[in-house]
Amino acid sequence: MRTKYPAHRSRQAMFKRFWLHVFLLSWSAATSADIVLATHPETPLRSLAMKDARRIFLKQTHEFPDGNKVQVAILDKQSSTRRVFETQVLKMSPSQINTYWAGFIFNGQNRPPREFATEDALKKWIAATPGALGYLDINEVDDTIKVLATIADDSGR
Repeated sequence: MRTKYPAHRSRQAMFKRFWLHVFLLSWSAATSADIVLATHPETPLRSLAMKDARRIFLKQTHEFPDGNKVQVAILDKQSSTRRVFETQVLKMSPSQINTYWAGFIFNGQNRPPREFATEDALKKWIAATPGALGYLDINEVDDTIKVLATIADDSGR
């Protein structure tokens, strides 16, 4: 036999469920932010393909596709933005990246990109360095940098 609840109780339950859904949706949006590839505002490029970004960040080339010199920098290994970048752009795990750079360093061919501890420090470097290229959480974007690409966070971080 079913117990009937007063109308106000079912409305209360409905409102509680509604606000729970709103909270969960906003929390989900806050924890899975997209990232951007950012450069110095005077860089002539308007966009950058992921295959070109991958080659540049792996230091397989030292130029943008238009022939201008590029300097890259990355975030510290502890950064969740870095993990998104590595999986979405480089298509590599942290251990694969460590192995990749270890081989270059051992052979004296190249060094990993310069690392920054915070997104704010990286953004300031990008804004002050002609030819700079880095990646940032989309929430860091302002008029001091130029966005070349936006990368969706499909990692579920």
